[in-house]
Amino acid sequence: MDIWRRNKTFFLLILIYFAGLIAYFNSFSGEFVFDDINTIVNSRAVKSNLSLSSLWEINHSRFIPLLTFVFNYRLNQLNPENYHFINFLIHIVNSFLVFFLFNTILKISPPGPDTSKKSSLLPFITAVIFTVHPLQTSAVSYISQRATLIVSFFYLMTLLFYLLSKSGKLKISIIFYFLSLAITIPALISKENGYSLPLIILVTDYFFFFRQNLKNKIRFLKPLPFFILAGTVFYFIYLQRAGAPFEVTTGLSMTGGDRIITRQEYLFTQIKVIPFYIYLLLLPLNLNVDYDFPISKTFFSPDVIIPFIFSLAIFVISAPILYKKRRPAIWGLIFFFITLSVESSIIPIKDVIFEHRLYLPSAGFISAVVFIASAVVIQMIKKNKKTGNLINLTVISIITLYIVLTVNRNKVWQSEYSLWSDTVKKSPKKARVRYNLGVASYAIGKTEEAKAEFGQAINLDPHYSDAYRNLGFIFERENNFNKAYSLYNDALSINFYNTKSRAQLAAFYINQKKYNEGILQYLKILEYDPKNAAVYNDLGIIYLIQNRQEETINSFKKAIKLDPKNEIALKNLVNSLWHFGFDDEARKYYLKLIKLNPENSQAYQFMFNP
Repeated sequence: MDIWRRNKTFFLLILIYFAGLIAYFNSFSGEFVFDDINTIVNSRAVKSNLSLSSLWEINHSRFIPLLTFVFNYRLNQLNPENYHFINFLIHIVNSFLVFFLFNTILKISPPGPDTSKKSSLLPFITAVIFTVHPLQTSAVSYISQRATLIVSFFYLMTLLFYLLSKSGKLKISIIFYFLSLAITIPALISKENGYSLPLIILVTDYFFFFRQNLKNKIRFLKPLPFFILAGTVFYFIYLQRAGAPFEVTTGLSMTGGDRIITRQEYLFTQIKVIPFYIYLLLLPLNLNVDYDFPISKTFFSPDVIIPFIFSLAIFVISAPILYKKRRPAIWGLIFFFITLSVESSIIPIKDVIFEHRLYLPSAGFISAVVFIASAVVIQMIKKNKKTGNLINLTVISIITLYIVLTVNRNKVWQSEYSLWSDTVKKSPKKARVRYNLGVASYAIGKTEEAKAEFGQAINLDPHYSDAYRNLGFIFERENNFNKAYSLYNDALSINFYNTKSRAQLAAFYINQKKYNEGILQYLKILEYDPKNAAVYNDLGIIYLIQNRQEETINSFKKAIKLDPKNEIALKNLVNSLWHFGFDDEARKYYLKLIKLNPENSQAYQFMFNP
């Protein structure tokens, strides 16, 4: 018993870790899925030996997550198990931070009579539920959402250090304060959610230290540097570079049929989305990577105004009561809304709903539910002490159920095919879901199923140009050239400027040995996309087939000029120069090639050392 008391926190953290390990152990065997292919597998930034400054230029708004992917690749190449394990470790550390954060909050402001003695138990339950909740799989098991995990890590750490800076000796307080300021910077360059940090710092300061600040009004200014810091980083990343603020990618193939959402429509839709998020947090069943969620065009439609009035009424009635008696609970709810605000407000994102957006906000919501439930439980135990065992059994049952649901959800994330097969069952009338299942089906050899899914995508959205293109590709592989040609042209009639479709048509001509027709298609692409290095590279290959020396070399050189780190184009240029007898110039570009990737030296040794 004495060992437990002396090492209580350590044992609680061990329990959190093993609960998480049980829930996520089967996720380690998962493949790269969804946007992992573009973010990691096909990413030159991840696989190339680039400097920190080059990586910064590639993705300054999510620089820290990119660095971790580069680290992963150098450590274990493209073994997804290692990437999954790193995601899991970050998630566990975040769970520990949730425990320490809410443990600190309860010490600052106990939830009420008879509960302060159990202050470590409530944060523990919060942290365990946060760890094993099935919704978290969309951030933990989906490797590309590491940005969500990392921004949450810095976010929680900043907030914890800020709380610690408000109590204790002066020197320690100063250290924690400047640590919290310093950690804000990596939060801001991990994901856009970090920009809500100054607001939650301000709210936290008001909630728990207002009276204390009245004694020394300078303390009211402590949140101000966080706003200045966020504004400065925002200026240098977005405004000075003339970039688009908060341009959040979705990871899905946003083609054909996706319409632009206005700020008003996005806001009105989020009024419906947020109650649905709360429903998923309370009852995480039928989780879906791509919900078929309708867009709301007006505030006064019943499906918008009713949830708005209902939510507002609950908040207005409960807030004053919770503020007086259960202040950490109302703070948790405000934390939920503030951390969700970047992705669920007036900033339009192509997808109105995604489960991974709940990762950080869920910490506040879960804590609020736990703190409110604890007050009810205490009253029940006062009336009948025997209910204590029943309450314990209920909590254990909920945690166990969540673990089972998380394990099952991880099975869905195992592969592209399992992911999109599950999604089609839940969003059968969404064209891009059918499209993605078609891609996944073809990748594992289910050609007929792929054709059927692409056909369904076209039926649901006749303007889905990429579905026509992929269906045409399958028919071309089946030597049904007339059908393939017709589908490629259908794709281009829908979107004349679809580079993928036009490049596919060009490749079709090349395979038919109609080289001049293929060249014309590539030249059309360059008319509206003159800086497309990949097209110049493809043109160089066709010219090489035709043994057109000048055009071949010029095309590869243009590709390299547009993209100096294009290893494929460099290899092709070296090969073509050597082929046409320009050995000295070939050696010059060969040196650039091995500087870019030293592994190329062995492949070309025979050319220059016969």
